[in-house]
Amino acid sequence: PSSLENALGQDMCFFHMFGGKRRYLRKDDVKMVKQQHFPHALRNQLQPLSVEIVAKGCDECHDGK
Repeated sequence: PSSLENALGQDMCFFHMFGGKRRYLRKDDVKMVKQQHFPHALRNQLQPLSVEIVAKGCDECHDGK
């Protein structure tokens, strides 16, 4: 598998693991997971709001899921 396929597979596993029975993640869930499981991942990022921008873009229907 390519690097892209591996990355997509990991993303799918991540969402299944943390989404649970609801089968979706709310914006607050993503923020909590990021803070608890990846506290250093984005420490040195150049644009701190980029995560918020991406999360907002993922919520196309504006229902918070």
